[in-house]
Amino acid sequence: ALGANPGEDLIEHNEALRRAVGEQEFFFNASQVRRDYSDVDTIADYWNWLTGPFVATVLSDSFPDQYGFFYRYFRILGRIRLRQVRVTPDSCIVPAILSSYVPNCYSKYSDAAEEVAPYGPLTERGIPEWIWRSDRELNEGTYWGRSGTVFPGSGYNTTLPLQQAEAAKTLEHLKRNNWIDLQTRVVFIDFVVYNANVNLLTLVKIATEFPPSSGAKPFLVLRTAPLKMILPSESSKSDLAIETSILVIVSVYIAAELIKMYRLGWSYWSRGWHYFDWLNYLAFIAAFTLRLQPFYYLRQSGFPPRPDEFINYESPMWAVVQWKNVIALNSVLTWLRLFKFLRFVPFMQLLVSTLAKAMGQLFAFSLMLFIVYFGFALAHLLAFGGEVAAFRTLPQTLFSLFRVLLNTDYFDE
Repeated sequence: ALGANPGEDLIEHNEALRRAVGEQEFFFNASQVRRDYSDVDTIADYWNWLTGPFVATVLSDSFPDQYGFFYRYFRILGRIRLRQVRVTPDSCIVPAILSSYVPNCYSKYSDAAEEVAPYGPLTERGIPEWIWRSDRELNEGTYWGRSGTVFPGSGYNTTLPLQQAEAAKTLEHLKRNNWIDLQTRVVFIDFVVYNANVNLLTLVKIATEFPPSSGAKPFLVLRTAPLKMILPSESSKSDLAIETSILVIVSVYIAAELIKMYRLGWSYWSRGWHYFDWLNYLAFIAAFTLRLQPFYYLRQSGFPPRPDEFINYESPMWAVVQWKNVIALNSVLTWLRLFKFLRFVPFMQLLVSTLAKAMGQLFAFSLMLFIVYFGFALAHLLAFGGEVAAFRTLPQTLFSLFRVLLNTDYFDE
């Protein structure tokens, strides 16, 4: 786990990507006020950013950038994909008394409200240009939006070439024919970036939500991993040997526990430490599964993509991120298992036995604390949910109150 963490290189790599993609300024409408991607609030703002700093920076064709490169060292692999999720124009009901004022109603996204009909200018065959594709066709997973909406992997997609002039022409066609309109709920821009200097691969996802309440919610997601995490050919022999050794050791321990379970029968589960042991082993199994998933995926889909295609590496990059999360949790579990053996050390027996005897009282106290905590969360949600963004949903309220307990300066409103 420590060997797979690039540390400072990863932080600097992601910061540079954020500056290149999200912090390049543009003029806001016709005024002389300069803004960046985080300030996008309307469809017009989005088009100004997309056709302005995004094309000028990410698809740069001026020195020192070469074809496919931007910000000096970032190389785009394959094409750039644009995808949007839409809702139907009758996805909500306008009261009859106001129907003459508001002819159509566009709700928040839901499976029932998703638009799947073709739209756009007619092609030579006489059918609309933009066709809905399923999540399986696009090989895309779900996305949890900043507004709390879970968007599917389906939608209407198109790709951009890496030539700046051709990309600008494609975007002008989309803008002129209202590719983004009142039915649009979210637009995604996905592309893969490789930095050879630090051997890091990043899946860039630029998600811009257009909620039914109006406005926009721009957000930039970077999934970065060392190339050796998804390509076994890039791993050193020592790395592979260490990981194989850990796999063998864990397998031996699991086999030993299974034999012990068979011999002891149901009495095996009378010892609390056995539950903790299996939680640790299950976390190891999950980590190994997530570790191998990118290798299998890239063997099926191929790497790198051809210059004229977009291959979505969301699944293997997600697996790498979740592998890190599981390993982080399992590192705590593994070290806590030391108490199982330290209880036999004379000077540690008092501490371990005290903690064991106090476990019931600690559980009762935790339960009482949660009841009070949950009550305050409901109160804050009802009182401030419509005014303070930190209290807009119950999970967000629980998290915000936890930050308050830590005495964190959390609120800007």
